[in-house]
Amino acid sequence: MHQIQRILKVGTHPSDSDKETKRIKILNLAIYVSLIHSVFFLAFDYLTATLDLEKSVALSIETLLYSSMLLMQHLRQAKAARLLFTFTVFTTLFYHSNYAFQGYYGEYQYIVVPMFSLFFFDKKYIHYGLLILALAAFYIPNLYLNVYPEEYFGYLNVLFLFLGAFLIVNYFKNVNDKNERLLKKEKDKVLADKRLLEKQQKELEELNAFKSRFFINLSHEIRTPITLIKGYSSKLIQQQENEENLESLSIIQDQAGHVEDIMSDLLDLGKLESDKLILNRETVNVLTCTTKLFTDFESLFREKQIEFEHKAEIPNLSIDIDAGLFNRALHNILNNAWKFTPRHGKVTLGVSFTDRLRITITDNGIGIPASDHDKVFERFYQSKNHITESQGTGIGLSFSKNIIEAHGFELSLRSVPDSETVFSITIPEKYISLAEHGSEPATRIKQAETSQVAEAELKPSLESKRILIVEDNKDMRKYLRLLLKDYSIVEANNGEEGLQQIDQGLFHAVITDYMMPVMNGVEFVADLKKQGLKVPIIVITARDDDKGKLNMLRLGIDAYLTKPFLEDELLACLEHSMALYEAVEAHEGGASKDEIPILELGAERFNTEIKAHIEQSIQDRNFGVDQLAELLHMSRSSLFRKTQFLFGQTPNELIGEARLQKARLILEANPDIRKKELAEAVGVHNSTYFYNKLVKRFAIRT
Repeated sequence: MHQIQRILKVGTHPSDSDKETKRIKILNLAIYVSLIHSVFFLAFDYLTATLDLEKSVALSIETLLYSSMLLMQHLRQAKAARLLFTFTVFTTLFYHSNYAFQGYYGEYQYIVVPMFSLFFFDKKYIHYGLLILALAAFYIPNLYLNVYPEEYFGYLNVLFLFLGAFLIVNYFKNVNDKNERLLKKEKDKVLADKRLLEKQQKELEELNAFKSRFFINLSHEIRTPITLIKGYSSKLIQQQENEENLESLSIIQDQAGHVEDIMSDLLDLGKLESDKLILNRETVNVLTCTTKLFTDFESLFREKQIEFEHKAEIPNLSIDIDAGLFNRALHNILNNAWKFTPRHGKVTLGVSFTDRLRITITDNGIGIPASDHDKVFERFYQSKNHITESQGTGIGLSFSKNIIEAHGFELSLRSVPDSETVFSITIPEKYISLAEHGSEPATRIKQAETSQVAEAELKPSLESKRILIVEDNKDMRKYLRLLLKDYSIVEANNGEEGLQQIDQGLFHAVITDYMMPVMNGVEFVADLKKQGLKVPIIVITARDDDKGKLNMLRLGIDAYLTKPFLEDELLACLEHSMALYEAVEAHEGGASKDEIPILELGAERFNTEIKAHIEQSIQDRNFGVDQLAELLHMSRSSLFRKTQFLFGQTPNELIGEARLQKARLILEANPDIRKKELAEAVGVHNSTYFYNKLVKRFAIRT
């Protein structure tokens, strides 16, 4: 069918009108039929031994003429092809009727000439002229050739037949043309309406995008003052003894946290829209998760005199979720239930398991009208009632639905106004597993204790540590100085000033912002790395998008904290990073002058050799430091010493990194591989722990 359409479209062009395209296709069809007719009779007469010279010449000329018309169509000479076709049909009929096939009443076929004219030409004089010519060709030759007796020829009958057939076809052709003009007007109107709708839709999308960017940018801007509010109020709470002031400061802390939650929802929604949000899944016990949620809200519901119940009749199950994001999604739904349930109402947090796991939040509040069931999950939409008129942002449920669906779960709503509202989260079986029991392995605890002791031994007095703070916001610099009061602090307003300070003295750590005037954080850190500066670099920024984070991590920074951050998080990062750098320096400094050239000798060869051994043994679950040392014909202590000097890493870290890199390549080649199979391919026992580490290490979207 497609091939037929293709051959009928020979000579058409997108710029042609519908009428012109139709004429070209009709002529193509007529040419093909006539061409097949000529070729068929050439072959038929030849095979039946009735082909004489006259027929051969006539049919060959017809074949040549119809082939020429196809070529003219292809060359877009449509009008000339129509004229030639009309002339050829007329002369062929004249020849056949009066010479080749006399007496077979072929003259009646002349009626097709004015019929074709109706389709091929616009001028009426051409139509009527060809009608007169057809009638003349029918009558006049018989006057001279006497092919038919006059009593059988039917002069008036043919006149009425030709004229009647012509007028009928002409009438329906005119009606068809009129209908097509009307259809074209309707089509043009529909297309115009479609273009208008597309334009309006584009403007609406741009408006929504602008609105989203505005709120996201606003959220970025608010992060710094929120950090300062929380930081200073926390300091004041620690120093305050007056109960009234303590209560006020606690309210400030709570409200700052509430603003922070709203900002986080907005930013994560923006990431979801642009498909940039990465879920860091981990295995979480369901009962632990819902019990904590119940505990968090219990006092809030009690204050409003709402009965709050936790119903969970399930086996000890675990689910794979991004705990932080999933809990925030549930928080939003529970907060909605608290907001829209009146005093003395009831809210139930339920967990059930049949074929699937379901977490439900049920309340007997004001409910949601049926007409709003789909809309309440749209961003910024709020169902109209006396509560939403004075509070709410319209992003909570939108955030929850997007996060839950990003996990591969389903969020559904059932509500009867002033009776019952049920939000139900359905979790497919593939994300569910039986919860595992057991404590941390003793070897791991022992390693952690040893590590803590080592850090304590390496940690000198803090006052001797000089830290460079590069930040364009003076209030943030002041807050960081207060937070790091035990250290010796030097400040810089931007990256350029920071480089000047680096040139003037030795620092044990650098804390820098990302977005700064003159020289931003990326340029500043890149310059430090070019200089070969070996100190911890921590970035604190309001920018929490993945691109910005990866830009910095690729430069080799030690930590990337987003505002608002936890004070303890910064202090822990700082202390750990400085301890690690001091350990590397200690290994380098402990080597004698005679040892350094020996350690450096063959570093490239050693690097190639150690990587080859790790690659060959990576599938062996028992492969570790002892096996690697044996393959390299070195003692365990010599291996540790050499790898830390050359790479700044222990052999365990080198093997672990090699396994992560190998796993990433396998996962890219086979995205559907099971966690257990992936872990086995790189010699790892704990598949879930390893997979979560892999996701975090390479920011893999799950």
